[in-house]
Amino acid sequence: DFSEQLAHHPEDSHAFTARGVALMSKNEPDKSLADFNKAIEFDPKATLAYYHRANLAYERKEYDKALEDYNTVIGNDPDFDWAYHVRGWIYYRRRDYDKALADYEKAIHLVPTETVFYRDRGNIAQMRKQYDQAVADFSKSIELDPKYSSPWLQRSRAWMAKKEYGKALADYKKAVDLAPKDADASFYYTGLALFLAGCPEAKFRNGKKALEAAEKAYQWAKGPAEMAALAAAHAELGQFDKAIEWQTKASDGAPVGLKDAYRDRLKLYHDHKPYRFE
Repeated sequence: DFSEQLAHHPEDSHAFTARGVALMSKNEPDKSLADFNKAIEFDPKATLAYYHRANLAYERKEYDKALEDYNTVIGNDPDFDWAYHVRGWIYYRRRDYDKALADYEKAIHLVPTETVFYRDRGNIAQMRKQYDQAVADFSKSIELDPKYSSPWLQRSRAWMAKKEYGKALADYKKAVDLAPKDADASFYYTGLALFLAGCPEAKFRNGKKALEAAEKAYQWAKGPAEMAALAAAHAELGQFDKAIEWQTKASDGAPVGLKDAYRDRLKLYHDHKPYRFE
């Protein structure tokens, strides 16, 4: 329909933007980018075209390009809440937490009922070790959408930092129940497995259940994090040969920034010591 509109009106900026969105849904990013560029060419104030072009750049990790377009969106429409939200994510990734926080708070001010905005503000508090504030924001996010899995997972980590392990375990279980049924599920099961294998308080550890969770994580994804979860579960069960086998594989495939931590954990297993988080 939009192509037909453009055949009759080849300078219709709105039609280019709309077709670009349709092409994004069809997972054709290059074609959608071309349409957004055309929309902006014919209308330099095409705010939605800038926004969706920024989203494409963000997905491609071209953060400078994305930031420039989000700035343009906000300049054209200072009440565009999601532009603040995603711009905040760029600042968050760059560890510029002051700017990220300012954008999240602006988004919350504009739309105080959006669950994602509170989750992301909670992430800032978590990074700054302001755990009470983090719990408050994750709880607000859950209140707004109890079926949204992410804040349950994030709140569990805040409880862990506060050493309230019973609450952390309850939130982990809820997060797993609500987790998406795709590869992202591995992230949830991996966290639960590491908790059950490595909690400092013995009453919350359960090697058998940790292994079950780790195996489910590995069914969804077979990366180093999932292998490390399997290793931790086997170590908690006293099966150190298997722990060494899995942790060796995890260490070999770990990102550069995690290799030292993974190797330290491997040394624990060689010494017949289980994993414990702090």
